[in-house]
Amino acid sequence: MRIVGPEPTSGADVGECLVVFADGGPEALAPAGHTLLDAARIAGVALPHACLGNCACLSCCVEVVSGGGFLSRMEQPERDRLDTAPGLPRGARLACQALVRPGRVVVRRLEQPVREW
Repeated sequence: MRIVGPEPTSGADVGECLVVFADGGPEALAPAGHTLLDAARIAGVALPHACLGNCACLSCCVEVVSGGGFLSRMEQPERDRLDTAPGLPRGARLACQALVRPGRVVVRRLEQPVREW
């Protein structure tokens, strides 16, 4: 199933990214410049985001299976946040921070969501 998202926001790159949720999940066309969290919303994928997408928690952490080159570079605040959770998969990204570029990205929700206490 392919779901088309909203129009790109002002200043966003031109084009769309096909975001595929692994293991039989849906696909979504997300405008370039939107986040993986936006793509999850477009696709109707329930992806927790306790801090409302402000890089203040780890609840939206996903594993990038392929197409990581079509995501924005990881900035230091995201890297610092991910460093607080040992044992994350190699391709871990915070969905609220990873901006999509035109291309195709496959992500997997973590089986055991990251919890902070």
